[in-house]
Amino acid sequence: MTRREKYVLAALLAITAFLLLLRLGRADMLGDDAHYAFRALGYFDYLASENQTTPVQWFDFRPWWSLLSFHDHPPLFFFIQHLFFSLFGWSVAVARLTSVFAALGASLVLFFWGRKIANSSAAGLLAVAFTALNSYFIWMGRVGLLEALMTFFLLVALYWLHEGLESDSKFLIWAGLGFGLAFLSKYTMLFALPGTLVYLLLAKRSIFKTRRFWLGALVFLIVITPVIVYNLQLYQTRGHFDVQFSDLLGHNNQDRPNLTDRVSGFRFEPAGVIRVLASGFSWPYLIALAVALGLGAYFAERDKQKAFYLPLLVFASMFLFFSLIGNASRWLGVLSPFAALLMAVGFEKFRKNKLAWAALALFSAFCLFYNLNTNHFHKPLGGKYLSSDFRLPNLGYNQLDRYLTYLLKPTEPTFNTQAATSVWWYRDFKPNELPFRPHTPRGQVFNSLIVVDSQSIWFPTFWAVEKWKFYHGFAIMSTSEFLKVLTNEDGRAVLEQIGFKDAYYVKSGPEITRSSEYNYDGPDPVLNAILKAGSQPETVIRDDQGRDAFYIYKLNKLEI
Repeated sequence: MTRREKYVLAALLAITAFLLLLRLGRADMLGDDAHYAFRALGYFDYLASENQTTPVQWFDFRPWWSLLSFHDHPPLFFFIQHLFFSLFGWSVAVARLTSVFAALGASLVLFFWGRKIANSSAAGLLAVAFTALNSYFIWMGRVGLLEALMTFFLLVALYWLHEGLESDSKFLIWAGLGFGLAFLSKYTMLFALPGTLVYLLLAKRSIFKTRRFWLGALVFLIVITPVIVYNLQLYQTRGHFDVQFSDLLGHNNQDRPNLTDRVSGFRFEPAGVIRVLASGFSWPYLIALAVALGLGAYFAERDKQKAFYLPLLVFASMFLFFSLIGNASRWLGVLSPFAALLMAVGFEKFRKNKLAWAALALFSAFCLFYNLNTNHFHKPLGGKYLSSDFRLPNLGYNQLDRYLTYLLKPTEPTFNTQAATSVWWYRDFKPNELPFRPHTPRGQVFNSLIVVDSQSIWFPTFWAVEKWKFYHGFAIMSTSEFLKVLTNEDGRAVLEQIGFKDAYYVKSGPEITRSSEYNYDGPDPVLNAILKAGSQPETVIRDDQGRDAFYIYKLNKLEI
């Protein structure tokens, strides 16, 4: 590798890092990333729900084996995210760092793998460039979901497998480690194994007779032991496996009634996968991929370059499985680095063609705009073909999160507040299992109740609010909970006993209200009482487009 190529690689990785990190905390956590981050914060498997319960709710304590995995996913992503929170504190941006570093690492692996497949540094550099241009890849690296980490370890495993087949068989053992870590990140790595197996059967069947191949398989089993033990203990105590394996086997159970409709059989819909990829990649990128696949297969046959078929078969294998189980946009980003690699190998032969460079320049300009339009701009520009339809907006929840952090972080709840929080929401836990312990505060005391409008979106509200209740013991309740307390004699007595001096009411703005699934039976009674008293918002929180997102009212009386 020449010095010039090293400089180009460094520049491409810097561009990728810039696209991954630019305004990383802009978009709200509007999906599963919100409760992943909440659980990773304390490495505590709990969802504050009776419809999707976890071991700590079944037994009122955390069994030793429940620390080995989580009820719905393997543990590695949560563990790494927990380390980042421990090092840098909690925030939306920190919650996404695991994905950022995984995506950046995946780009670097693609350089080495692309160079190995085509025996050319140009192919590796093109692979890195095509990942930076891939809007879906950047999107996947900017959300706190499991896919980016799983993809990184899968790429590492496949690269080591390639090295083990082509140069040094000791890498077969390392490949077992990589596959194991991918499995501990997310089970969908299993979708890559059929394509990998087909490649081994076609390209180097003798590998199955080697000692190091089976040592690699043993390493894989050792690495995934935590998940095996967890599921065996889960089946022994509850009669079912974790969420994903229960889905696979078609097992419903009373521990998670809200997931019963997920076990609904399989439908083969490749067109749906193509539509999602077209939106995530952009149509020009998808068309370029199709052309590159044809060129890559042609050159692989002409030059006896069998290694091209490993990423191709893995891509095809995962594509087929997603066609079968579903095409949710949060899943299919794992195909993006394989697409970039296949394009790099397919187009590498044209690196000296001036016309090809002109076409690449135009292609790059469009893809970069599409990328920025999807992942970074406040508001997408142009029509629906100029940005992905699953871009993540900012509705103001991140701003609410920062407001609550500013309000609560320097303080502690009163002893009475902590005790009431334990009873109101966590009475089924053994006291020693609660992350917070009721104690007499030593610093600045926060003696207010916080009420949050029920007309809010669950996921980002869960992240912004629940961590203060669950890990610290502050009293924060929804409007519906507050009204139940006020309309109950015992509830009012508890409020008086706690001795809140005042309350904050967080009222959702028009955009959030329209997005909410909750509707009042008539006007919001809490807001009506506040307005009748002539109160005005103490603070107005706005989203990144300047729209009113939340109105913060301070109430001197709790009676509504």
